[in-house]
Amino acid sequence: MPKIHRICGIARPARELLCVDEIRTMRTAMNNDSDFQGEDIVEIARQIERYLAAHPNAADSLEGILRWWLTRQRYEDSAQQVRRALEQLLQQGTITTRMLSDGKTLYVRRSRPV
Repeated sequence: MPKIHRICGIARPARELLCVDEIRTMRTAMNNDSDFQGEDIVEIARQIERYLAAHPNAADSLEGILRWWLTRQRYEDSAQQVRRALEQLLQQGTITTRMLSDGKTLYVRRSRPV
């Protein structure tokens, strides 16, 4: 059900987070923000490219990309990094695994001999 947006006064679906005026304000702030480096833009572009490679038929608005694509891609990237860190900790003997009846793996601190 559409709701009246608090800034622009236009009726829009509740799932839309930003209006055009807010996006323009964000773009202006990004263009004027000296902390927003070119490297950040390159990394965001890479994340979008990885998302598109995994979802070739994807299409979304700026708001959707911010909310769904980048969040999801960061999760997938961080999940891969966590998996690698867990493998390293397993090899070092810091943790061990326990298999649950549903097939999921639990990672637990390895008990040390006293």
